[in-house]
Amino acid sequence: MANKWIFAVAAVLAAGALLWIGFLSAPDAGPDAPKTAAAENRGSTSPPRPSLADIALEPMDFRRNAALYELLVAADTPRIRALLAEVSTLPASLHRYDISRVIYLRFVSLDPAAAANHLLDGIAKPSWVGAVYRAWAHTDYAAAVAHAATLGPLARQAAARAIFELDVPDAQRRAAAEAMQSSRALASAVLWEGRLFERRDLVEAWQRADEIPRESWKERRRLLRATVEAWVREDPYAAMAAAEGLDPITSEFIMPYALRAWAEADPYGALDWLLVREPHRRPAEWVAAAMESLTNHAPDQAVDALASMSDPMRGHALSATLTALAAVEPREAIALFDSLAAHERAQVAMRHFAAKLAENAPDETLSWLLRLPEESQANALPPVAAAAFFTDHALLLRRIGAIENPTLQHRVVRQIVVLQVERDPFAAWRWANSLAPVASGSAVGAVFSRWYDMAPAAALDALRTAPPPGDARDRVLEEALLRRVVSEPAQAAALFDEMDSSPARVRAAQSLIDYFTNINPNPKMAARYRGFIDDAAMAEEDEGDDEED
Repeated sequence: MANKWIFAVAAVLAAGALLWIGFLSAPDAGPDAPKTAAAENRGSTSPPRPSLADIALEPMDFRRNAALYELLVAADTPRIRALLAEVSTLPASLHRYDISRVIYLRFVSLDPAAAANHLLDGIAKPSWVGAVYRAWAHTDYAAAVAHAATLGPLARQAAARAIFELDVPDAQRRAAAEAMQSSRALASAVLWEGRLFERRDLVEAWQRADEIPRESWKERRRLLRATVEAWVREDPYAAMAAAEGLDPITSEFIMPYALRAWAEADPYGALDWLLVREPHRRPAEWVAAAMESLTNHAPDQAVDALASMSDPMRGHALSATLTALAAVEPREAIALFDSLAAHERAQVAMRHFAAKLAENAPDETLSWLLRLPEESQANALPPVAAAAFFTDHALLLRRIGAIENPTLQHRVVRQIVVLQVERDPFAAWRWANSLAPVASGSAVGAVFSRWYDMAPAAALDALRTAPPPGDARDRVLEEALLRRVVSEPAQAAALFDEMDSSPARVRAAQSLIDYFTNINPNPKMAARYRGFIDDAAMAEEDEGDDEED
């Protein structure tokens, strides 16, 4: 049974090969060649040749294209034009555009310039443009390039990409790119070719990447980076030397990626390479990359290496080591930070370090932070709060409530208020009312403003039924109003109507007057709010007269 299947497959492949040979070697039809399928079949005992409509209905690509090649093999230029016109009348299908592409390939074999002009005079799909100019370049590379150079930008790029897929000398391709003003298309072709060599011949891949035109710097950098990240795992010293030998701007971009890839594969080797370099030749970013990788691989050895370093290298390594250590050994990271001198602590990026700690040990991180000086807390607490919200939500809310400095407390609240309101707006409202207000705005105001964005009616109902203590209610409304005067004036007007306090209404009215006078002029609305201010002033005068009496 297996032998029969093999023989059947071999027969099909042989038939396909003969069909291709016939298509490629058949001479162009002369004026006496058959013009239609019916004429070709007249007097023949073979089955009638399928029409173009029949071919379009064939779902299998091999059979459809085989029938199409047979239909086209003897077609002349008028017949090709007629078939292209017929394609446009066929019902839409997944294969209709592919049929046109194949017909254009036959057209190119007869008259490439006519095929290109016919294509560009009608609907020109990018795949058709590519097919036509690729086929043309097979027979006359220079003519195809010259014609493509006259095209508009989009068609020219499609033609250039196809032409650059051909295997020609690099100098010939570069000359074609210059003629077609298509350095980006050439860079794209070289980029893909370079990727083919990334895991095979890395030196050749590097050379190909370096040959990408400088004006296509994004593609050049992308391939250089991909190549050096592979190369550095096989021959790090050669790869690093090649990266350093690039032009200064490209080298500065590539070197950190190369060093990080090396450090991930061999952290000790990468660090040793750095240590023997002169201080001015080991930038902070390189040191950080090596220490981060070493810490992830061997935390104890990273701490030992850090202790043996001298400034300024130690200063460059501190933040990276501590942040990486926070992810694997948070308690050791805290202990290491506490052991640092004051000037060394100042070199640590507290926001990143503390946020990474909070992801892995929120309770210890919050307890530790609240023991630090307030200036350290101010920088680190907001990102810690955002990180801890997802790891231990209830703990975070308790800790925020215990912060003694109201201003710092409010700053941390601002960091998580959106998350808290989206989680449970009613619980957020009760929690905010339990915190102390500050001069710059209360936690209640932050919660209300976010809640009002989500559900205005519910937020106003909470403000009416469970208002914050004292005169904070109108301060909350005023704060929300001021945020919306320009972006949502209708909402600002609605919030104004909810206010009771005369001083708060006067301040809010002045903001609305400014908006309706200077930003979105509306004399009627400006007069309305000016009336509120006048009424408040008259009421204040009346109160003064009553006191004198």
